[in-house]
Amino acid sequence: MKKYLPVIAGGIILILIVAGFIFIQSKQTKSDLNKSTDSIYTQSATAVSPTQISLKETPTPMVNNISLVINSPTKGAIVKRPNLTVSGKTIPRAEVMVNDVERLADANGNFSANIILDEGENTILVVANDSEGNFAETELVVTYEPE
Repeated sequence: MKKYLPVIAGGIILILIVAGFIFIQSKQTKSDLNKSTDSIYTQSATAVSPTQISLKETPTPMVNNISLVINSPTKGAIVKRPNLTVSGKTIPRAEVMVNDVERLADANGNFSANIILDEGENTILVVANDSEGNFAETELVVTYEPE
């Protein structure tokens, strides 16, 4: 039995080291989660001026100071062709995702992406983000009714 004592002691020490590591990691994860949750509630919104809104544009509330406006199509539009161009404006050089299509906004913030619709209602999700992790997103539904 005495010859197994160092092996047993080593096993116990290893278990304590692993348990300590798991405890430290869980504390750090909770701390990071609290910091990110706190930042959600401390961010301020930026107002959209009336000159930024036209009848064709669908304004989106500001999220992390990035604007995102969809010019075409309008929410609830009924289209007769499966190919649809989604266009809008955000901040210059933002990465824009329109459903699964990735685009880069130009120097003025303009972007467009071609998507293919399924027959019936289609949800279009547009997300813009910058290199600092700021983003804005909007969702609209259009209906494709073939001729």
